[in-house]
Amino acid sequence: MRKIYYIKVSIALILTVILKYEIIKGQHSGISTAKYLLEIQPEVVNIYTDRDLYLTGETIWFTAHCLFKENHEASPLSNVLYIELFNAEKKSVRREKFRLEKGKVTGSLPIPEELISGDYYIRAYTQYLRNFPSESYFTKWFTVINPVTPINQSHFKQYDSIEIIPDGITLVNNFPARVGIRIPDKVMKAARSFIIVDQNHNIVSELKPYANGLAAFNYMPNDSTEYFLKVELANENPQLVAFPLAHDTGFSIQTEWSVSELRCKIAGSNANENLDDQLRLAVFSGNSSEMSESGFFNARTGYSVSIPLMNFDEGINYLVLTDSDNKIKQFKSLFLNLNESIEIPIQLTIDTISRRERIGCELISPFSLSGDTAFLTASVVMHGTNIEMNDLLPPQFIANPLLIEAYLRNSATPPEDIQDQIRIALYLKSRESIRLISSRLLNDQVPLIYLPEIRDVSVSGFVREKGTGLPAPDVRVFASVLFRNFQIHSTITNEDGSFIFSLNFLSGNHDLYFYAEPFADKELELFINNDFSGDYPDLTNVFLPPDSSARSLIEQLWVNQQVSQKFPDESKVITNHTPELPFLFGNEMLTVKPDDYVGLNTMKEVFNEIIPWVRLNETGGHYRFSVFDKASGQLFNDPLILLDHIPLPNADELIKIHPSQVSEIGVVTGAYALGNNIFQGVISIKTKSRDFSGINFPDASAFAEFQTISSSSTLSFPRYDIGQPLNEHIPDFRTLLYWEPEIALSSQNIPLNFYSSDHCAVYDIIVRGYTRSGKYCYGKTTLKVVK
Repeated sequence: MRKIYYIKVSIALILTVILKYEIIKGQHSGISTAKYLLEIQPEVVNIYTDRDLYLTGETIWFTAHCLFKENHEASPLSNVLYIELFNAEKKSVRREKFRLEKGKVTGSLPIPEELISGDYYIRAYTQYLRNFPSESYFTKWFTVINPVTPINQSHFKQYDSIEIIPDGITLVNNFPARVGIRIPDKVMKAARSFIIVDQNHNIVSELKPYANGLAAFNYMPNDSTEYFLKVELANENPQLVAFPLAHDTGFSIQTEWSVSELRCKIAGSNANENLDDQLRLAVFSGNSSEMSESGFFNARTGYSVSIPLMNFDEGINYLVLTDSDNKIKQFKSLFLNLNESIEIPIQLTIDTISRRERIGCELISPFSLSGDTAFLTASVVMHGTNIEMNDLLPPQFIANPLLIEAYLRNSATPPEDIQDQIRIALYLKSRESIRLISSRLLNDQVPLIYLPEIRDVSVSGFVREKGTGLPAPDVRVFASVLFRNFQIHSTITNEDGSFIFSLNFLSGNHDLYFYAEPFADKELELFINNDFSGDYPDLTNVFLPPDSSARSLIEQLWVNQQVSQKFPDESKVITNHTPELPFLFGNEMLTVKPDDYVGLNTMKEVFNEIIPWVRLNETGGHYRFSVFDKASGQLFNDPLILLDHIPLPNADELIKIHPSQVSEIGVVTGAYALGNNIFQGVISIKTKSRDFSGINFPDASAFAEFQTISSSSTLSFPRYDIGQPLNEHIPDFRTLLYWEPEIALSSQNIPLNFYSSDHCAVYDIIVRGYTRSGKYCYGKTTLKVVK
């Protein structure tokens, strides 16, 4: 069984940062600071990608923003963003860490060539966001097609039966009810009509589902009537699907929207046994963060309350009725379109152009009067490579309402029909939502487990006693970055045995060494925590084979990819490399190279003969170093001993090394501060092979390959001068004509200029982003490239 180990940390550091920005006094002023930090989730991540459909081997270009929810400024909590590509089987196919600069980063994610065709997901989070359910991470759906591997449709789940699910836990007799209905595509194609009937086959109502099979029905259940969905089929007997049974006991939540609030009325059936129970009504966001709560009221008398819109989150919300034991008594799904997106008009000088022609367009500012500013990305890609809802909610969103939140941040405001379909999809997934909220309620006192990375990428772990498994507090722990970009860090474990290190200015993968010093004659074990989250949301893969139009698009994409691989275009990747910060002991380090002296046979002779600042003492077959500080005239015992940058507990293993293997010996004779530890001198030995010369490592130590920061990057595109003949260039078949990850649009219009390629097709120009005031932005137009 996989175990998850937690790091308990003080929230004092976090409070210092947050209070500096004075944002906790906003709309959630009635909530305590600790509750705000651990339940309301003040940090939010957005990702904008160049498109939604890719072939294996292509690259996802993205811009990511990590913002504070209250003021939409760069989050002061996190400097590192974790981005993953994964599938519905909860398998990560690519993981990267990026350094955030003023809350944002631009970069790329290559798609592995071996992936099978299907639905995949990109998610982004910070270490701080790992304190919340994985459902709260920004998660965006995209599709990958492997053009050389046949699609195995049996790998993907298909819906074969009609589903009828109530909005809530149960239906209660004599209280208004609403059910969501989903009809499979094959039934939609075969049916002539859908009718609601009772047990006597009396017609109650005609049902008109959306073309994707979604429908909803409002009615008043009672104990004398059973309801059925009757499906009239051509040349077949009708099918009858029973509605869920209503109960005599239970509670009802009735709601009515106004301009500024939601009016709620709670009532219980007279048949309830415990009408004197204490109930509580709470609002939860789609990621299970509790937004507000009513306080307790008596079940017998019922309850009416008006909840201001400011207590709801954008998109998915839940009303949850619980008793004094936090058991859910009733549940209601809500979808709120509180944040209508702002349209960004895109004005083209001409919408039909020739190959390799300069394209001029302008983003028209809607902020000339408001004084607001939008932070946008712009993408020009082949038409069909972006998800379009139009009038129907795609099956991926029906099966996975979790994905709707990310879509709404990347698109125009959905029409009312789409919003209605989203509500129905929420009813159909209410069982999963209830389980998520129940888990949150059962763990109401959530500790702050994952420390925000305010400085740089971090690595954490814990030390425990071997055998007993008890935490080992007050143990000195070291972390060494080996072989390149050397760093060494030291700290003391917390009361629960946990530790954390910040690794500064590193990029790529590095070999690390961890070591826990012996403590009070106890046998210790050292463990390193996973740096990426191992928790994934439950998602259903409903990938559908491409139809004829989609196959034509994929063929064009594949041709473009093959041509671009054989004849690389002039697009250039501009990479922003991570600066390196050399770890230096300073001028205090005095060094000696043994090869500069007459050869000696033992390390004992080396230290006694040619290292004047060090004394080697032997007692009972064990060795200890002392160093003499000439400046203070003091002799210090037990200095820090390093061999190829790893700390050693004593000199015993070091003495076994032959001097011919040593390239350099460095000594710091005075006190040296490292983390929250002070060492009385340092002795550093470097071997010629940098392989630790085969020494035995202590039990409480571990090597690990650790992923640090990936470089941010963007693209520079080819420019074709007027009058330059086409045949003087290599073929240019780009699917992505243009990508601009950072545009700040305020009161003035902004021009965009780029060039078409040799591929004749229809292209979409899409801009996405958000405003300083917290509104989402979207703009789209099309252009056609012809011969």
